[in-house]
Amino acid sequence: EYAAHPDDLEAAQKFVGAMRAGGRHERAAQIANEALGRHPDDLLLLHELGAALIGAGRPNEALRPLALVARAQPQDWKSRSALGIALDQVGRGEEARRAYHEALAIAPDNSGVLTNLGVSHLLGGSPAEAEAILRQASALPGAPVEARQNLALALGLQGKFDEAEQIERVDLPPALVAENMSYIRGLLSDPRRWGDMERQETR
Repeated sequence: EYAAHPDDLEAAQKFVGAMRAGGRHERAAQIANEALGRHPDDLLLLHELGAALIGAGRPNEALRPLALVARAQPQDWKSRSALGIALDQVGRGEEARRAYHEALAIAPDNSGVLTNLGVSHLLGGSPAEAEAILRQASALPGAPVEARQNLALALGLQGKFDEAEQIERVDLPPALVAENMSYIRGLLSDPRRWGDMERQETR
């Protein structure tokens, strides 16, 4: 439909969303950029572009479109949470946490945003603060797996390995739990590796 009618905004939006949902982030970013050439003010395309760029490992480029959407839509918590992810990935942790708090002011007790905030504290080297936030996220109905996995990481980074293992066993087989515990012990010896915590993506 998009190929036949490249000016069709709805077709472009759906195409970009489908590419991103399928993990084809570079292609999603390409289509979003093409469509924005025809519909430069479309906020959904701007959000999809920012999210696709994060998925493609290009967070610096994601900052502008996501900030534009957040500015234009005061009640858009998704773009604020995505902006926080991009800011964390470029090392601007304090700004990222402000973005997450803005998202939570709009969508209180959102387990995905809380997970992202907890991860931000982990990246900032504050596992105790992350633990409290990730416990809150994990206790909410429909909490993402990432909330529990990052809670286990926060606990492990404080040496609370027994509880961390119990939480990991909810979602993972014993062999993978053992592997993860070994990885966390490695993180304790080298905090510079605290860069690959899992976030809850907003769609």
